[in-house]
Amino acid sequence: MEGASPFRILTEPGDLAYARDQFRRTRTPDPELPAPAYWDRQGNAYVPNDYELQESDFERFSARAFAEIARWRAPYDTHWIDDAWKAYWNGLYGICLKRATPENIVRKNVLIARIESMTRRVAAGERAKASLLRAVDELDALERPFCSFDRKYFGRPVSRDTYIDAVRLAYSSAGPAPSY
Repeated sequence: MEGASPFRILTEPGDLAYARDQFRRTRTPDPELPAPAYWDRQGNAYVPNDYELQESDFERFSARAFAEIARWRAPYDTHWIDDAWKAYWNGLYGICLKRATPENIVRKNVLIARIESMTRRVAAGERAKASLLRAVDELDALERPFCSFDRKYFGRPVSRDTYIDAVRLAYSSAGPAPSY
């Protein structure tokens, strides 16, 4: 996410349809709130539906994130919060989370770490597999479907591809959910 441009301009019809379905269009994004997820060539910004509720103060963001870190007993520190804030402020968490809150940012990262850890141990049996799939379901509930543009923009598979769809494909009969 480091170095990513906040001006993500969608040009492909499928990507624009995705943005119109998943986000709210505005001509005037609030400069006191995180950057929009996307833009189109006509100058419209695409922001999360709960845009006005997004955290605009770093101190409040940090306090909320640290409370969630403590709740999960996660190993994240001030440096991690600083990086999360930068990505959040650049609109990157608005791209991937249905609700881009400090709590959901922590949850997403904790769940990804758990899924990574569990996939290394899932051969331990059905109970481990069931726990892994519960973590995948929790992450799935937080994340957006993503669009083709996101994969090109980030230059790699998005978290949904790696930690939801691929894990379901490998460990469950349900398979991946359809994506845009």
